[in-house]
Amino acid sequence: MFLATVVGRELTGPFLHPVFSALLGAAVFAAARKGRFRLTIGVVLAYLAVAAGHGLFNGATWLAQHLPWQKAAAGGALLLFELLFALGSGLAWLLIARRIRRRDAERRAAEQRTAEARR
Repeated sequence: MFLATVVGRELTGPFLHPVFSALLGAAVFAAARKGRFRLTIGVVLAYLAVAAGHGLFNGATWLAQHLPWQKAAAGGALLLFELLFALGSGLAWLLIARRIRRRDAERRAAEQRTAEARR
């Protein structure tokens, strides 16, 4: 079991930890307005989601290793879960990045319309 844990952590750790940090960082930077940070409900929800996601990942890994399955079935279930979790985390980051990009484009368009109206 120790070897399976080490291999699973080495395969998913370099991907999942940066994604978790990036998701929380995106929420923190989105809450910063005009150089000032404000604690918003979005930041709190992002923190809780990241903590829950990390706890879910650790709990499911532990559960897969301690259920009375055959070793091959436990290893396959663990690998499948880790891959699905990595894909889900990446998809969440992609959707958030698109939302941020779209909001920035809308803000720039509004600023451009305001600048043109002043002329």
